[in-house]
Amino acid sequence: MTSQEINYGNVERLTGKPIDPVLWFLQRVPYLVEQARSLGRQDAHSYRDFHVAGAIAAINPAERTYWEDAAGNLKRSNKSKVCAEKKLLGRALKHGFPHVIGLVVLSTTDRAEIKAVSDLETPTLHFCGVCRDEVPQHQCVADRTLVVTSGLNEDVNQTFTVGQVASLYPQALHGDSAAAFELTRSRPDFHDWDQRIATYQMLTNGPEAVNLALEERQRLAQLALSKTVSI
Repeated sequence: MTSQEINYGNVERLTGKPIDPVLWFLQRVPYLVEQARSLGRQDAHSYRDFHVAGAIAAINPAERTYWEDAAGNLKRSNKSKVCAEKKLLGRALKHGFPHVIGLVVLSTTDRAEIKAVSDLETPTLHFCGVCRDEVPQHQCVADRTLVVTSGLNEDVNQTFTVGQVASLYPQALHGDSAAAFELTRSRPDFHDWDQRIATYQMLTNGPEAVNLALEERQRLAQLALSKTVSI
């Protein structure tokens, strides 16, 4: 996948309707997962064969443009690793997209391997320790930025916000069972993804929906994608 840019301002002018970039990201997630999986077999390089691939969706609200890209991790022997998330956030900033709607992160679903990287046995790989420190501080990221995690070869998936990951991990690592439970909640596959999108649309429907802030839309998307609410 090469990066692509879409001027959604033009779409708004043609249709006369405002575009919800969060909804656009949700509708694109299955495609981004497949693209990241393909890229993960080509672009991810790890001397110990621990591959991570990711995709990103970001916007430039001033120019009404939407941008997507994908990347793999880089880990060479005796050299610092470059996480896929770090690559993608750097590219978003470089290309002028200061607001990340969401990240897709794919890797192993082997819980023992995951624990060796992120310190907890979870169904999918979340941020490593370095990314848990650095991603929330990145200028293109907000607490409500969405993170969809899944497998390179399996469809099990989870959806959190960056803020949730940043707060739940320290709690779980210090023995908070409720936080640990939240981090292990997952969906077996993407078969009901359209239903989850419909839940999001229900939550953002109404006369005042057009005025919802981006971060509020991301918060509602996380609720819908994690199926903590239903229609």
